[in-house]
Amino acid sequence: MANIKANVKSSKKSKIVYALNKTKKNNLKKLIKLALTTKKASDINNVYKFADSLAQKHVIHKNKASNIKSKLIKTINKNEKK
Repeated sequence: MANIKANVKSSKKSKIVYALNKTKKNNLKKLIKLALTTKKASDINNVYKFADSLAQKHVIHKNKASNIKSKLIKTINKNEKK
């Protein structure tokens, strides 16, 4: 544990931010699963918006957001062909 007061505060803050980011990432995963099961345009748009907002807030990398969107559409199109 840190001895300096500023380090203690930053340690607490980083734990809080980590927890918030983890819940946001879990919400993204839930939205992706929902979009894959329902295949509705509104659910797909929600995934797009949420992934872009997380990338803009630096929770995930912008390339990861684009990879998520690309994989989502690929899997939906692949399942529709069958």
